[in-house]
Amino acid sequence: MKTKVLSAAAFAAIVGIAVLWAGDEKTPPAEEGKAQTVCPVMGGKIDRSLFVDVEGKRIFVCCKGCIPEIEKDPAGWVKKIEEKGILLEKAPAPEEKAAPKSLGGKGGCSGGTCKRF
Repeated sequence: MKTKVLSAAAFAAIVGIAVLWAGDEKTPPAEEGKAQTVCPVMGGKIDRSLFVDVEGKRIFVCCKGCIPEIEKDPAGWVKKIEEKGILLEKAPAPEEKAAPKSLGGKGGCSGGTCKRF
């Protein structure tokens, strides 16, 4: 009888610990997806130096040969990738060319007329 009680108590403790342990695991929010590690075209490991930027998102590929395939239907590839739960990295904003600085009357252009040329 004593053995049955101890066995039952041990079993209850193990189950209780398992339930508490399982409750500690954090489920990632829906907006968090997996990072891209596989080329969507060929299925190989991505080369982070090869990519196509689409709608502010960056699609990495495994080789230069996959880039034209992505460029044929970029929005379609974004959709396929994201449907698999993969979160694409944000593409950097395109650099804007800086406006030419005025030399402000020091032999440069002023008032729309250039004195140097």
